[in-house]
Amino acid sequence: MIVAAGADGILVAGIEQAKRIKQKLEGHAAKPMIEEKRWGSSRILDFSRTAAGVEVTTSKITMLAGKHTSYHFHRHTKEIWSFLSGNGEYRMNGVLHVVVAGDTVIVPAGARHGLRAITPLELIIIELVTSPDVGDYVRVSAEWVGEESAPDHL
Repeated sequence: MIVAAGADGILVAGIEQAKRIKQKLEGHAAKPMIEEKRWGSSRILDFSRTAAGVEVTTSKITMLAGKHTSYHFHRHTKEIWSFLSGNGEYRMNGVLHVVVAGDTVIVPAGARHGLRAITPLELIIIELVTSPDVGDYVRVSAEWVGEESAPDHL
């Protein structure tokens, strides 16, 4: 018998089932469920794959006041941001917008974007990745910038 405990629950299985589980999981890279970042933290709440192969990740993001993400884009990922608390601003394709609790923002694949927390900020992000096996993330700048100061040779 094998017993494995994790954030998602407790698995109890006989030795034969444990071998089958291990074989099924071989070659699958596990995503970190909780990450500490320079701007705050991210916790994955749910992960699934649609019948069409789209990966859907739902995460809770907590940003520290005055901190920001890099200015970046995703080649194959659409994001939906739902703000739970706090206020901040985001820049998408060079245009600055204010966000407060209750706002929802859709970030299309290919849109350059970054988010800055004015006060502590909490949001839910749903990521829809259409080509999960292809490089997706492109950092334009680690600084808080817009199109006017971002390189145009990407």
